[in-house]
This record gives sequence, structure tokens and C-alpha cells, in this order.
Amino acid sequence: MSEDFARQKTMATIHHRSLPPALPAIAGVFLLALGARAQTQGTCTFTVTTLRDIGAEYDPRHVLAIWVTTPSGAFVKTLKKQAASREQYLRTWVANSGSNVVDAITGATLATHVTHTVAWNGRNTTGTIVPDGQYRIRVEFTSENSQGPLTPSAHIEFTKGPSAFNAAFPDVTNFTNMSIAYAPDLETFTVVPRGGTWKYDDTGTNLHAAGWKDPAYDDSGWQSGKAKLGYEDGAVTILDYGNAADKHPCYYFRHAFASDNVPLSLKLNLLCDDGAIVFINGAEAARRNMPAGNAAYDTLAVTAIGGGDELAYFPFQLDPALVVRGENVIAVEVHQQSVTSSDLGFDLELVSQPGDTAETVFTRGDANADGGVDIADAVAVLGYLFASAGPFACASSADANDDGKLDLSDAIRILVRLFGDGAPLPEPFTTCGADPTEDGLECAVSAPCP
Repeated sequence: MSEDFARQKTMATIHHRSLPPALPAIAGVFLLALGARAQTQGTCTFTVTTLRDIGAEYDPRHVLAIWVTTPSGAFVKTLKKQAASREQYLRTWVANSGSNVVDAITGATLATHVTHTVAWNGRNTTGTIVPDGQYRIRVEFTSENSQGPLTPSAHIEFTKGPSAFNAAFPDVTNFTNMSIAYAPDLETFTVVPRGGTWKYDDTGTNLHAAGWKDPAYDDSGWQSGKAKLGYEDGAVTILDYGNAADKHPCYYFRHAFASDNVPLSLKLNLLCDDGAIVFINGAEAARRNMPAGNAAYDTLAVTAIGGGDELAYFPFQLDPALVVRGENVIAVEVHQQSVTSSDLGFDLELVSQPGDTAETVFTRGDANADGGVDIADAVAVLGYLFASAGPFACASSADANDDGKLDLSDAIRILVRLFGDGAPLPEPFTTCGADPTEDGLECAVSAPCP
């Protein structure tokens, strides 16, 4: 089984005649955005040779840009820009990137055409590892004061994920010797990414006696937002601090993640302003800038964080046994140093070195892991696809048609089984069993099966 938890979504049409009358209304409720995908660390090395644009005004002198996009064309990162001036004529790159060259190779206008080799570390301009999936590389140059040669938008494409990828691409006008070599770093895996989405409580309520850090705690009433969470200093999700003269001393955060293994090692990179205590599955994993001993809701951080430390991620090596196979919850309480503090900030990254995985048995179609296959399982699949419901502990059980993907056809297949022809789902269906099909879906644990 792959370690890739990536979600895949396909388009499908719901025919009202083949589904129960309530389903179109149910589906409409779930037409919302997908949640986050896995983020494998790795390196993509790209090579291209540019050829002269004969007849251009300044040929062979030219300016050049190489950058990464998503299949939809969204800018990810510039890898190389060579232009002492006239970069505005790299019109496609400028329009796509806004001339962003964070962490890119930059240099002077090129006097002749050469072979370029650039490496992409799978991160965007903020340093965050991007979700696994399809990515494209674009190359553009110009030898005159106008649009110049540009690689076709979908010509250079590869899959970033847990599998290596090597390919050569056909020559096109002005571009030759194009190839990609992508190698994932399988020694580490980003379990919780920087800039991820967290459940949070910023109401100023003391939850210390309510079991808020335990996996079974019901956080369905909490709000959710992307990190960095806080107020001031570049917070993405702005939290409520209450009375400006007597701000909340403590804020609570929770994030669920699935694992198919007990890691060999576990590293935490923590940003907190001012202090924080981190728990995994209810057990304390790390603390920063907090006094020793049990912390209460109104316990204050030891010192006020300022300067560069407000934006820094501090590393901790954690006990890997804190993570279990299946569902896990990381919970964090962030404390202020003063109830009149001018700012608050929180984000973290959790990186593991995966251990051995055990093949898990499951029942096909039992998406909600309640021991049966019924309409609630179809609703669970729709919730995952369209309502940002959390990841399945066993995604293979939700793959009702066994095509290696989670999409609308799985919910339809369950409904056809229940209300249509009644045909059994692909095995393992009649009893718990291992997945007979190799695919990229994860099955960390299936509760009803041994």
C-alpha cells in the first residue's frame, strides 16, 4: 500500500432515475471544497536546452524564465529567471508569477543559448511542501521586446508523490532535450503541514477540565481555519482575543491525521507566540516557553516572544510511539505571556520517518466503519469529497468500485447496490479481507475488522 493519502476527484453526472429521490438534495449539500492532501518531500530535477529564435531583434541574447504551475495554471514557484532588464517581455511568466523570484536562481540576460538544469524541492514560495499531485513546468524566453517562445502549457507534466518519476519529453519549437527526474524522500513524510487547517476555540472558555486534548473529544462545534492562526504578525486566520484590556490567556487547537504505521522517528517544528504545550493522542509531546508542571487555563508563558522568534519554527524530536496506526489527534494549547499582549501566533509541522506498515483487512463499502454497508456509507463518501470531512482511516473501504480512486462513482456504486441491482461490491465484501488490488489508497485501520 502507498503512503500517499492523496484524494482524487472526478466529474460524474447523477441520473435521478438510478438513485433514491433524496440523493440529489444530499449531493447538493456537499458541493464544497476538498480538504488537504498528502505532502511528500522530494526533489524534481528538470533539464531543457533552448534554441535560437532566428530573426528576433536581439538574437541570440535573450531573457528567460522557468517556473512551476498546477494543471489549472496556478503559480507555484519560479525556479530560474535570467534577465538584467526587459523581464516585462517574459509576459506569460510575469502574468502568472507577478515576477515572484523567492528562492529562485536569478542572473543576467543570457548572451547565448545553453542547457539549463534546475531543481525544485517541492515547496512553494512560503517554504511549505505543496500537496501531492500533478504539476507542470513552463519555460519562456524572448529575444525581442515582445512575447517570445513558450513551452505548451501541458507539455511538461509529472506527478509529485511517494513514487519516483523519470521522463523525457518531445522536442517543440525552440526547446529540446527536455527531461524530468523526480525522487521522493521516503525517509521523511510530512504528517501535518505548515499552513494546515486546524480546529480552534478562541472563545475565552476554560476547557482544561473538559478533556479537550483527548482524541475522543467532540470538537464539531469548533471553528476551523488555516495557519498561521492568531492576530497581528501576518496571521492568516484571525482569532478573537476578547477584551483588549484583558485578553484571553489561552487558545486551543486540534488537528486529526491518519497513519498506517508507527514512525521510526518523529520531528515537530513549532511556531508559537508566546508559549505552547503540544499533545498527541492526549499525551504531552512537547512544550515551549511554558513553566514546568500542570498548566491551567490562566497560566502565562514564561517570557514574551519578540523579534525574529515570532516567525521562527523551533524543532523538537518527539517519541514516535505517540503516534498509533489509524486515527490520531494532535492538540495544542497556546498561552500568552500577558493578557494585554499585542499579538498571538501559532503554526506547526509534524514530520515522520515511516516505520513498517501492516496490511490491514477491511470490508468494501463500509466507509464509515460501522460494520455494515448502508446509505450512511454513501453519505460518508460524499462528505469526504465535498464537505471537507476528515480522512478515512481506511480509504480502501470507501473505494466501493475498487478503481483505486475516491470519487462520486463510489457513492453511486453503494447506492446502486442498495437501491438498484443489488449486486455485491468487489471483494473483500462478504467478509473482512486484504485489498487484492494494488493502488494508492491508504488503509491504516478498519475498526470492525480484526
